[in-house]
Amino acid sequence: MSATSIFCGVVFGTLLFITSFVCILFVSAFTTPLWLIRPDLYRHLSDKLVAGWEFYIVLTSLHRNLSARVHKLGICLGEVRRSDRAAVSHAEPFITVTQVPFVFIGLSRADHRCQKPVRQLHCLQTAARNCGNMSTSSTVRGVVFAALLFITSFVGILFFSVFTTPVWLIRPGLYRYLSDRLVATWEFYIVALLEVFLNIRVIISGDRIRPHECNVIMMNHRTRLDWMYFWCVLARQSGSSTEKIILKSPLKHIPGAGWAMQQVAFMFLDRKWDHDRKVMTQLMNHYSDLNVNMQASILIYPEGTDLTKDTKERSHAYAKKYDLDCYEYVLHPRTTGVTYLIDYMRNNGMLDAVYDVTIAYPYQFPQTESELVFGCFPTEIHFHIERHGISKIPATAAEIRTWCEKCWALKEKRLQRFYELKRFNNVKVSEAPTRWQRLLLWVVAIGWTLVAAGVIALFFWSWVVRWMMGVQMVFYIVMDFCGGFELMQVKYYNYFHTPSKSS
Repeated sequence: MSATSIFCGVVFGTLLFITSFVCILFVSAFTTPLWLIRPDLYRHLSDKLVAGWEFYIVLTSLHRNLSARVHKLGICLGEVRRSDRAAVSHAEPFITVTQVPFVFIGLSRADHRCQKPVRQLHCLQTAARNCGNMSTSSTVRGVVFAALLFITSFVGILFFSVFTTPVWLIRPGLYRYLSDRLVATWEFYIVALLEVFLNIRVIISGDRIRPHECNVIMMNHRTRLDWMYFWCVLARQSGSSTEKIILKSPLKHIPGAGWAMQQVAFMFLDRKWDHDRKVMTQLMNHYSDLNVNMQASILIYPEGTDLTKDTKERSHAYAKKYDLDCYEYVLHPRTTGVTYLIDYMRNNGMLDAVYDVTIAYPYQFPQTESELVFGCFPTEIHFHIERHGISKIPATAAEIRTWCEKCWALKEKRLQRFYELKRFNNVKVSEAPTRWQRLLLWVVAIGWTLVAAGVIALFFWSWVVRWMMGVQMVFYIVMDFCGGFELMQVKYYNYFHTPSKSS
């Protein structure tokens, strides 16, 4: 062994010990109280923090024989099937330094107690297939994008809600108006980052989404980021100031972005229908009471989850069980939620139209948030929109369920044709921003970044700002334990006002 090798080994061992010792003492001071109150949240945060430290160790031990070390790490985490071993052992020709995070992502999602096989090693293959070789500049842009998204959402919600929350106690209708517009400006900021910073091209075909109407938007769920890309469509066509998204309940607990989604009263579901139906009914009636239904878009994913290898296998098993066609480009929809949503809104005069939106990625795309962070961006995103006026929507819940299933069968054929031609309907209808619109996107991108920087400067300069933002953070944490701020808004309004409908 050379002196250099011995020196590198000593440095590596020292860093491993210091970072593990210091981090566990410092970070556990904040996470341990959660163990007493919310064990599930404590487990989630602890796993992610330890996974981040593991990523640090992976990065500090990079060398030419990377795939062999990844293979050994996979064996330590659990049993790897022969196919996975073959995939890893033959992966070296296409592994680059910027793809190392994808290997880490697959490993870190395994059960740390080694009770499950490391099936997520397929993440390496999926990332390489979907994204190819990522450049260092792409990785840097992805990290910067994620940092800006988190910082602006976290700082923005804590600072601006200091001024809007008191309005909620006095004028709930005005609070809803201000909150929707405030969050809409942040959504436009994300659109600006996607299009001018990440250079994503958005191509739209079919019908336009009409402004000033209440509608339901049902869309296939190709990746976990479809909802964010759809903001680009709303920013062009109808504005997203009153868009509501139906999401999984755990997302509401994300600091910053999750709190903002609670503030604007997104629908968070637990996949327990009796509970979810009550939540949907309460929030729809609340929108109606505050006149939000005059211009609201409710985005729902009838499939329930994004399209992956595992979810496709489950969809195929469901299709075989009920003698249905097996889909390759979509999942069989879960029609209970979307049927109830459409039927209830129409029967209560809250619905003008239903939009059937198909999203497709002709080239590379990230399946998860982690892949986007580490430099995998879609170069093009295609949206095809079909509008169904209220007169074209079936009359009964059973007919709506059948109609939705037919829409998904047509969507499967449409996507099959799309991936042959790389476009919808043999025609490209590009709504690329004009020079002035692109200038506006740059202004918004720079403006929101400067606002966030200014708020951070105020935080360190003024003890008053620190105190107010601290109180607001405690407020949102308390709301998390009370079921969420969006539900608290409904309860407060129904207690002090007379709701138009029973919830």
